[in-house]
Amino acid sequence: MAKRIVLGFGIAFVFSAFVHYAICTIWKQPKWKDYRIENYYEKQQRASLAEKKLLEAQKTTLEEQRRKDMDGWRTKYFYFGLPVGIIAILIGSLINAPAIGTGLLAGGIIVLMSSYGRYWQVMADLAKLISLGIVFALLLWIGYKKIEKKV
Repeated sequence: MAKRIVLGFGIAFVFSAFVHYAICTIWKQPKWKDYRIENYYEKQQRASLAEKKLLEAQKTTLEEQRRKDMDGWRTKYFYFGLPVGIIAILIGSLINAPAIGTGLLAGGIIVLMSSYGRYWQVMADLAKLISLGIVFALLLWIGYKKIEKKV
């Protein structure tokens, strides 16, 4: 029994890490260092008033571009992670090997949580409500039809 539990946890965590790194390999996450002005504060201290305004405008433009690029990356993460998580949950509910099925179920839930967590601040409230309602209904259905019926 203990081996099954450990295996289930292992599958869950390794699967979710695998999906995360698959996403990060396919779509590179924007790096903060790519959106900053080198030695900004030193330049700001030595700059004239007009140069300070120019530096501030450049900094603002870079910050807006970073936010836009991060939002795009988060969107890709979510739209890849959501179906992968749902598929893992469905497959996990169908597998009769308890440790593997439980591991895939838990891994799918972790992938969903990770996908929602990254995309949450970008996602519209109605999309949150609808998508969470669908996932919740799916989990209830799996729990009732696939798991509770076996007990």
